[in-house]
Amino acid sequence: MARPDADIIVVGAGPAGSAAAARLAAFGHRVLILERARFPRPRIGESLPPKVDDLLQVLGAAEAVAAAGFARMRGTVVARGGDEAPLFHPFDPAGGRRGYQVERGRFDSLLLERARALGAEVRAAAAAELGWAGPLRQVSLREGGALTARFVVDASGAAGWGARALGLRSKEPVRTVALAGYWAGCRLPELRSAGVVEATATFFEMLPDGWIWSVLRQDGLRNVTLGLDAGRVKDPEVLPLELYLDTVRASALVGPMLGPARLEGGLSAHDATWTRAERFVADGILFAGDAAATIDPLTSQGVFKAMRSGIVAASVVNTVLARPEDAALALEHYAEAEADLVAHYDAVARSFYRAAPYADAPFWRARTRDGGPDGGAPDADAGRARREALEALARHVGGQRLHLTAAPGLALEVRAVVRGAFVVRARVAVFEGRVVDVAGLDPQALLPLLDDRPMASVFDRYAAAVGQGPSAQLGRQLMSGLLALAERGALTTREATPPGPGR
Repeated sequence: MARPDADIIVVGAGPAGSAAAARLAAFGHRVLILERARFPRPRIGESLPPKVDDLLQVLGAAEAVAAAGFARMRGTVVARGGDEAPLFHPFDPAGGRRGYQVERGRFDSLLLERARALGAEVRAAAAAELGWAGPLRQVSLREGGALTARFVVDASGAAGWGARALGLRSKEPVRTVALAGYWAGCRLPELRSAGVVEATATFFEMLPDGWIWSVLRQDGLRNVTLGLDAGRVKDPEVLPLELYLDTVRASALVGPMLGPARLEGGLSAHDATWTRAERFVADGILFAGDAAATIDPLTSQGVFKAMRSGIVAASVVNTVLARPEDAALALEHYAEAEADLVAHYDAVARSFYRAAPYADAPFWRARTRDGGPDGGAPDADAGRARREALEALARHVGGQRLHLTAAPGLALEVRAVVRGAFVVRARVAVFEGRVVDVAGLDPQALLPLLDDRPMASVFDRYAAAVGQGPSAQLGRQLMSGLLALAERGALTTREATPPGPGR
């Protein structure tokens, strides 16, 4: 058999593609990235949650991103409209971790350079056809010629090159367009009802017929993006500037920021419609990031989802190539994990739309879906409420009086999971048939401790069980795992009665 041009061809150098390529190169594979755009490519701003730090550490890119000087923020100000006052929602009320407001062009370049530094080759080329050359996958190029590899990762973004080539791409019939502009000279509004609000916070506002999303860039320009039904933008070559200006200036939350400001450089239009591949794995190819499924931008999780997808995809492909006996296990795990992730964000988006005071208006009603990719997805509203309740209770009563008990149905099961470079079988926490990610904790050590003992005892006993001394870092990790269990409804709490006088 002829030597392939690469072990793995990665189509696309966005967050999913660069993450997958970096990991695969670190695992020792010959990786070739195909990217048709010139870097740094223009992209609108992006809010990244604090949990992206964990992925950056895995990729070895945390220091480079921290040194880039992106704005940091504690959370999001949400104005639901109607008579409700804007409220500030912190990402991490207990730990105070901050997210990033990044310029995607620079951020994507940092991830790509990390992949290159680890040994991935980057070629400026556009993928065309997908086929076979004997036992190897073959990718034809628009520029002419073809390349072969043992495996292909399609990380081509919302274009979904691989899924389209195989006839596996679908798009929601209800289409959304995002009109983005950058403003200079904005001011921060006074929002006493939202508490202390930083200029770097993400601002989100619901409107009767759309939404507004706004973040502050490192260079001082403020991104203001208006989401509308795509039917209102009749001609993509002639963007409705007057509609955009009138809407954002009249908005209750963002409008006051724009009083003295001016729009710089006109508008750009972006397709914000949900798309997905009918399958996430095909013969010799898997789909990662937006090539697998795009999620609603209101979740502010698109880049995080893409990077996580790329990291998991790398471990799956590495298992397929290095441990062929586990190939079926790895591919099945990827298909299930990606489906669960899409279902989760689908539920989050639907709960957002249902919570709008304008839920009966055509824009919101059309996007309030009762089905979705997985009707059994956890209810996002209920999960968020359970998570916030545990955080509040822990702060209020303390770790000695707050007792924790596993809910009926929380158990240890042997499932396929990613452990470093490979997909393996391991004991994991499972509730109502779904694996619960307990923040990297050892579920075999944690679950037996959830037997109506105080939270402080859970922390101490867990540290002893895993051979670690109690520390702030371990405490934060344990709290994250407990919050994940609470969010799924897998944890019950009880406030113990304090001892009376003389007791």
